[in-house]
Amino acid sequence: MLAFSIIMLNTDIHSKNIPDNKKMSIDEFVRNNRGIDDGQDVPKEMLVGIYEDIKRDEILMKESDMYESDVVTFVAPSRAGWLEKRGKGTMANWKRHWFVLADSCLYYFLKPTDDDTLPRCIIPLDNVRVGRGHGSTEIQLTSASGGHMKSCKNVGEGVPMEQGTRKEFILRAENNAEREQWVRLLQSNADRTPVQKRMMEKIHNGKVLAGEEGLGELGAAPIDLPPPKAEGWMKKRGENNTGWRMRYFCVFEDDNSTMLYYFGSKEMAQRMIDLGEETHKGCLDLREVVKMSMTKDRRDVVLDLVTNLRTWHFSTNEKEVLAYWIEIFTICCPKINDDERGSISEEAVIEAGKAAEKAVAAGSPKAGGRHYSL
Repeated sequence: MLAFSIIMLNTDIHSKNIPDNKKMSIDEFVRNNRGIDDGQDVPKEMLVGIYEDIKRDEILMKESDMYESDVVTFVAPSRAGWLEKRGKGTMANWKRHWFVLADSCLYYFLKPTDDDTLPRCIIPLDNVRVGRGHGSTEIQLTSASGGHMKSCKNVGEGVPMEQGTRKEFILRAENNAEREQWVRLLQSNADRTPVQKRMMEKIHNGKVLAGEEGLGELGAAPIDLPPPKAEGWMKKRGENNTGWRMRYFCVFEDDNSTMLYYFGSKEMAQRMIDLGEETHKGCLDLREVVKMSMTKDRRDVVLDLVTNLRTWHFSTNEKEVLAYWIEIFTICCPKINDDERGSISEEAVIEAGKAAEKAVAAGSPKAGGRHYSL
């Protein structure tokens, strides 16, 4: 909070666009920083010294590293533009704001030429997950630890900036292409934040304690996943429900397990990857698979993975997709012995592919996939 206040003070005092009679006074600077030290006040002598130092010596950066609006100068901005922000509550409205992303921090104003010298809100990307929202243009920012996000809001002139209490911010871009550009840059800024890195290390190592970094309960933190090793569409048949359903599959690998998660849609998979939400419909530890086989069921080519507890059934009507998943499972299932690995030959895959093509021609739904090499 104090760092943000110093940046705003530097801008306020030295901006040519702000009249002298409207520049921040010492008393206003002190008042704006009340209670920012865990509810306690920073010593007034310290704040007065900072004010006088900033007034005497402006903080200057290289011109090539700055973005300047009519009232505020930002150091090394990554992006600036219009986004809509959803208010609080289930029936909240959307409001359009001018956002600036700079140095792992997101600011927003009413407009590029906001008459106020301060941003309406400051959102540090510390301990933040950035992902795609439910809509095709939505962006979602949530706490990486499951608690409240760090933010501070400009309530009004002469009133101290309030610390925010939001657990998430929902934003909306004008189109999908703009959304993807914002997500990529926001994720990049969040990833290089030291607090984010330390928090992810603690979660990964199981060292997050109850109450730490906003955690309400042990285990309340979102799932932290590595990038998927493989992903794509297949059909899946349940253990009790014998009907086939299209599912989107992702393989995640770490030191302890190789998990195959399945989702109702690719978007739900992306939300779990980006935001850590448990959006999956189920999962299988591929290290527990002891056998892999291929059979036919009416017009479907079925790939079976057998564990000591149950048999999992998958199907696809594309020869390339079938061969792709056989390769993935062969690599990721260490308990399958060499004889069983060799039981599904290239000839069998080709034959199954022919059968799949006939099934497609006969009207069986097609199960496509997106390919990633390991």
